[in-house]
Parts: sequence; C-alpha cells; structure tokens
Amino acid sequence: MFDLHDDTIWQGMFGQTTQGTPFVDRQAEFSVGFHENEPMGPGPLHPRGVLGTLCIASSLGHLWCGINREPFVPIRRTSVDSYPWSFVESGSVKIKFGKVEAKARHVFIDGRNLISEYVFTNTSQSTITFQPIWSGIITDDEPSGVAEFFYGSNLVKRKVCTAKNEHSFAFGYDPTSTGAPTAGVAFRVIPCTEQLGLWQGNVPRWHSTTSEPGQAFAVVADEVSLEPGQSLTHQIRIEMAVGDSWDTLDWSEPDTSMVDMISIEHSSREAFLNSVGEDKAPQPIFDSLATSVALARGSLVRCAVKPRAGFLKGMTASFCSSGPNDFSSTFFWDSLITATALATFNPKFAWSTVSSVFASQNSETGGSPERQFPTGQYTDPEWDRPQSPLASWAASRCQAYSPNEQALQELLPKLEANYRYWRLHSDRDGDGLSEYIWSGQIADNSPAWDEFTDFDAGAGCGYVPPVASVPLSCFLHQDALHLAQISMQLGDAAKSQYYTQQAEEISQKFTEICYVPEDRRFWDFNHATGRHTKVLTFYQFWPVVCGIPMPDDVKRELIEDLLLSPEHFFGPVPFPSVAYSESTYEPNTYWRGKAWPHISYFLICTLWRLGYQHQADEAAMRIIAANNRFGSALENMCTDPLEEGHRGFSYYNWGNAALLLLVEGRYRELGAFLPSPVRQDIGIDTTTP
Repeated sequence: MFDLHDDTIWQGMFGQTTQGTPFVDRQAEFSVGFHENEPMGPGPLHPRGVLGTLCIASSLGHLWCGINREPFVPIRRTSVDSYPWSFVESGSVKIKFGKVEAKARHVFIDGRNLISEYVFTNTSQSTITFQPIWSGIITDDEPSGVAEFFYGSNLVKRKVCTAKNEHSFAFGYDPTSTGAPTAGVAFRVIPCTEQLGLWQGNVPRWHSTTSEPGQAFAVVADEVSLEPGQSLTHQIRIEMAVGDSWDTLDWSEPDTSMVDMISIEHSSREAFLNSVGEDKAPQPIFDSLATSVALARGSLVRCAVKPRAGFLKGMTASFCSSGPNDFSSTFFWDSLITATALATFNPKFAWSTVSSVFASQNSETGGSPERQFPTGQYTDPEWDRPQSPLASWAASRCQAYSPNEQALQELLPKLEANYRYWRLHSDRDGDGLSEYIWSGQIADNSPAWDEFTDFDAGAGCGYVPPVASVPLSCFLHQDALHLAQISMQLGDAAKSQYYTQQAEEISQKFTEICYVPEDRRFWDFNHATGRHTKVLTFYQFWPVVCGIPMPDDVKRELIEDLLLSPEHFFGPVPFPSVAYSESTYEPNTYWRGKAWPHISYFLICTLWRLGYQHQADEAAMRIIAANNRFGSALENMCTDPLEEGHRGFSYYNWGNAALLLLVEGRYRELGAFLPSPVRQDIGIDTTTP
C-alpha cells in the first residue's frame, strides 16, 4: 500500500531552490526562494496574486556572520532537507581549529506568516566572538506586463515605503501616488529574540554599518562569545499585508514571541497531509505510477491560495502556478479543470475552486473574467470575458466524486448565468450561434485566427470578428447537457427538460451552419466572408467530444482517419493543437502545435467512451511519459520529443489535474466528460483497431 504518511515520498519532491519552485505552504499569499549558490536564509520574496508584483525583495534575509571581529562573510548553504511543509538548510564557516555550523528551519505558520529558526554551533576547539546578520534588499516596483490590461498602459510605479520601530521593519509599495486602482503590498520583518536589532541603509549591512534611509535592511544580532560546543538560537518572523494605501495595510498585532518550531512543523505537516487526501490512497492504473499521483496532488495543493482581502477573500482558490510569474492568479478554465481533479481527494478545496471563478461574475450579463487577481480589475471591458463554458461539467464531476447537494444548489444560479452570457450576449451576427470576442477565450494564437489577426512568434491574443465557432458551439451543447443533468439531480424536471431542448437547438443550428457535407467535417464559418475556415486543429473533434448528433460513419471517420492517424494527431506526444500535416504546424509553439493537457484528457475520455479503449490507454501512457520526462506536469508540451527548448510552465495546475486524472484512469469512468446517458447511444464497434 502506498502510504502518503511516508515522509520519504515528499522529501525533495519540489526542490524549492529555483524560481519556478519556491517554498510555499499553508495556502500562503507569498512565497520565498532559496536559490542555489546563495547564502543561507530566504532569498527573493514573491507576493502571490498581487497584480503586477512578482518580487518585492531580491533578498529577504541572506545570512552573513562576523567571527572574532573579522570582516563579515556569507554562510553558504551546503545541504538542504526539503519537504512541502518545511525547508531545512545547513551551512558552515571554517575557522582555525574547526568551524561554526549553522542550521536553519523555515515553516509557514499560516497564509501570511513565515517563521525561521537559526541554530549556530561552535564546533571549533577555541572560544570565539560571533555576530550573525541577515541582509535584505528591497526592489523597486516593476509592474509586470499583464498589469496594463488591468491598470491601463500608462503604468506608474508605486512608491517604495519603509517603516522601522523597535519591534519590526516594514517595507512595501504604496499605490496612492499612481492615480490608478493598484494594490499596495508590504512585508514586515519581526525579530523574535531579544538579542536581535534592526538596521536600514543604502548598501547592504555587511558592506557598511552606516544607518540611513534606504532600500537595504538587516536584522543584526548582538555580538556574543561562543565557547567550544556552545550553541545560539534566533528566530525571525516574516508577515505580509495588503491594502489600498500604506496607511491602510491590514497588519495583525505584531508577535515577537518565540515558538516551538518542532510543534509548528508538525502542525504544518499534518495540514499538508490532510490536504493531499492522506485517507484517500492513490489508485493509479499501474502501481509504478503511485508517485505520480503524490506529485500531482502535492503540486495542486501548492497552487492553493486563500486571500484575506479582495475578490477572493475567504475562498480557497487555485492559482495556475506556485511560482512568481503572471500566472500567479486564477484562470477560468484552469481552475475548473483543476477542481475536477481536486474533487478526487480534497472536496472542500474543489468546491471552493469552482465557486472562485464566479467571484467577480457580472450580475447583469453573467460573464466572468478569464482571470482574476484578488485585487485589480480589467480596464478594457473586452478582456473581461470568460473562457469557454466548462463550469457545469466541473460541478458535475465534483458532485460525482464528492457529493455536496448544498454546494451544487448554491452554484446552479451562477452556472445558469454563465450559460445565459453565451446565449444572450455573445451572438453578434444573430445567426443563433454564440461567438468568441477575442482569441484568448479558446486558443490564443491558433492558425484558425490567422485570417483575422496577427500574432507574435510565440503566443498572443487578438480580437476576432463574429465567427460561428465549432468549439464554442460544442462546449455550449455539453454545458446545456450538464445543466439538464444537474437540474434533474436537484429535483427540477422542468428545468432539466428546458436545457435538454437547448442542447437540441444548439446542435441543429450548429450542424446547419458548420457542417460541410462534401468534406464530412465541421468547420468555423464567417457570415461576413461566406467562407468556412478549414484549418485542421484538435477542435475538429469537438462535435464528437461534446456529443453532437451525427451518423456513426462520420464519427468513425473522424476518429480513425484523423484523430488516431500518426500522420495527423496520434504521434509520440499525441494530440497537437494543429495537425502535424498542416503547413502551419509548429511543434513548440503555443496553440500552433503544442499539446494541451486538458484537451488531451477530453479526447482520451472520448476515445474510451466510443470503444477505442486500447488507443485511449496508449494515448494516456504517452502523455504520462512525456510529463515524467520533465519531472513535473506542464502547462503544455512540445509535440516533437526530439526538439528541446522552451516548455510550458512546470507544476502548472491544469497540467497536474490532467496528469492525476490520467494516472488514476478517470477517463474510463461513465460520464467522465459527457453526462452518462449520452454514452449509451454511440454504438461504435469496440473491436476497431
């Protein structure tokens, strides 16, 4: 039996020594870096979910020491013992007849507080004088690129503010000078040992002792005498706050007391194990993949954030990434796909994640933004648009894995409002089919949009004209089917019948406009040009995926001649966003050839549902292998296994969600993507090779 309580499973799993894998726990609103080849102590300090703010201090507390009143030297990290709930590091400084050893233990107390304990031991044969200092440097405000979509293109840097008293040193960004609705964020360094003091200057403390206002700071210990074998212990606390201004930051009462680190670490360990479903043993399709289950679960938990302020206050939301990047926020699709996997082991987190995508739902239109930061709103209303309708599917799967009728009942009005957004507010040409406003709602830089907008070489989004869209119409069809199922589960037969009729209306109108009989294919259609856009992407299969009625021979042809063809989609890394055979195929470019984990999962669900079970298993194993090659689940994958270079973000939430669902064989379940009754009327021969 694979025991999640076995600490060796988690030891070193996330490293936590690179920018992409910082130390974060307890659904914290910030993370810290312990980068390789740097002094001991926390390095970069990264707020999470604070729009436009990826780093606020390049070093938070690098450890230096003075021995026998000689120049200060760094105590370099020589070993680490890393767990999701604690980061333990060791180092030493050699001196005559021995050395001074240092051991540090870092643990999150809660989502706003990190505690660090340092133990220094004189292992030399002589008495020494010893003085440690922890050096930090505040960075200037450098708003990240995505901020302009929320705050406008004329970004003004927030003012760096500091405040020092006998108990703490605070630093952060004051937004009031910008004239824009930016967020303020600050951190406070609190020494918890009487022998520790605070210093501020213009250069690091190890370089100068001159105290003056500046962006360098330090915690400075009193000089002490250490006899051979004697040890010295210090603790330092880091606290985060946010607010509309420097004067309204939501600090808690400063706590300068020392804590029992073993007890705190034990509590964090228990909280983590509970969050990864310690009572729900992994059930991989092969025993050798049990570690992949642990990796996926742990990665998803590390993406959890529970903000104390803003749109998401009190909710546990899933950020796309635990690292400091522009994906330190919620995305509509990403959260919903993640919630489905979370429901298999952490129901509370799963249901909260589904609810979180509607935290700023438009009360008039029912639309919800593609992405949300706890603070900050889009200034361009065209960007304030949801991604494709998947919320009813996510709610259905949460209900299947972790039944909660009350949660489902509370969600239903939001799910219906989201459906109405598409049906009532997104048909600009009046043809009865909904349309996307901009390409980021479905496939950012897909060649399907090349006729209408230009993209950069890697990714990008653009506004698109009214186009009868194959994927959107199909997503809406399955959304209506799930709403019908949910309504029936909640005892409303009339509403269930209404959504069943809605699904029929969508499929009829969609087939009328987008199906080309001579091609036996469904294509996007632009009424303005009178042309279908015939680019072979993986959305070609969405009528099959989403249960659009069609003859079995058309369905079989789409699957066997295209989806399972090595020439088009079924290569070593299956299901590229653009067919290998297309002239626009680029294996390592966003939506122009990369594979996307959630899309691959939906396609594998479809293969299994239609009877192509051997091929579904084969596709799942190829994707699992591609993920294992890189040691983590990715945002997306290059579909040429021989090509090196840029990969999607690692430890990405929907990558881990899809990996978990694949490894546990969830695609084999009745109703994995479509409501279970839809499965019964397919009738494809299960012996098809």
